[in-house]
Formats: sequence, structure tokens, C-alpha cells
Amino acid sequence: MTWNSSVANYHFLLTYSVSPVNKLLSSHRDSSDAMRKKIAQIDENFWTKLDDVETTFIGTMYLTGNSNILKRVQARKQVLKVFKDLLVEHNSLDKVNVDIALMVNGLGVHLELQI
Repeated sequence: MTWNSSVANYHFLLTYSVSPVNKLLSSHRDSSDAMRKKIAQIDENFWTKLDDVETTFIGTMYLTGNSNILKRVQARKQVLKVFKDLLVEHNSLDKVNVDIALMVNGLGVHLELQI
């Protein structure tokens, strides 16, 4: 059996911050508070919410690709999809900003993402 280094599970550490798009609007502040709670309850395969670090997930992600650049692009897309889908589901995409820092083992420096 040949080992394929272009396909693997990668450990990651992800932290996030949630803020209202417009801090002056109570609907945006309320959506931010609600989304903070919803994000903390994300039930994604192979993601684990840390109990004692409020806004942090750890886990593994399955990435394919011939280079670290392609794997970083995949990791970015996977994380953004999870967060964006949740914001869309709760009609908060235009009311809430989510800033994300993502470290994926073996893929170099961290990624900073924003929705």
C-alpha cells in the first residue's frame, strides 16, 4: 500500500470573535449575542469546543491537495462554510461579523478569516 501525502487529516485550533456590524443598532447587538451562543453549540464532525476557553475549537479536518497552499485554501473554505451557513440559517449574515484565527498543523502560519 502506498501512502499518499497529499491526503490527510490535519489537527487544527480555531478561535473566533463575534461583533455586531453596527454597534448602535440593538438588533445587531442582539444578533451578535445570539450567534455567540449558537456558534458555541456548533456540532461539526471532528470539532470539539473547549470547555474552559470560551471561543475556541480544536479538531481535525480532512484536506487533499498537492501543496500546502491548496490545503490552506481548503481549510479556509471548510471553516468559512460552517460559520456562514450558521449565520445564514439564523438571518444574521448582515448583522454580525465573525473574526476567526485558524492554525492547521503542518500548514504554516495561521489564517485570519472574516465573515
